[in-house]
Amino acid sequence: MDEENVHIITYSNNKEKLKNLKRSEKLFSVNVDYIVKRKWEGYVTKLKEMKERIKNLNDTDIVIFIDAWDVIITSDKSEMVSKFKSSMM
Repeated sequence: MDEENVHIITYSNNKEKLKNLKRSEKLFSVNVDYIVKRKWEGYVTKLKEMKERIKNLNDTDIVIFIDAWDVIITSDKSEMVSKFKSSMM
């Protein structure tokens, strides 16, 4: 799978809390798609924004939706996909 067909997406309503994720993103040369909105209406907000963000992606693309504050990147996209696929066997 081509890395451009792998999308790492997160939602946050607080830019300040993204520091660790952004730092780890740079270490592994991974691009995270940040959805940053100030208005928070509960967890349904994340789902609505995510649905909007992925609606034009190909059905064969891989989407990795991560928490914005409690997650750091620890590998590149190809390793993430490889681990995911191996867990499916």
